Amino acid sequence: MLFDLRSRGRRRVIKTVYLFLAILIGVGVAIAAPLGDLFESFIKRQAGVKDSGRVFGAHGGALDRLDAVLFSAVVSYYVWLAILSAR
Repeated sequence: MLFDLRSRGRRRVIKTVYLFLAILIGVGVAIAAPLGDLFESFIKRQAGVKDSGRVFGAHGGALDRLDAVLFSAVVSYYVWLAILSAR
């Protein structure tokens, strides 16, 4: 046989585990991205600033473009560390 039944079952389990980890990171990012946007908007409101720069014109500043990415990257990193330490 080209593939042994036991190895096929093992591959299915590995794919399921990777899918679960991908979903876990995805949920973390989905929660962190809007929080990053809200946090950046809160800081701008407290400072009394509408746009955080003039680089992107009417689209706001660089911080307006990157606020969700900054929070998501940090959350993704810590979720990944938690996954690695749980193994």
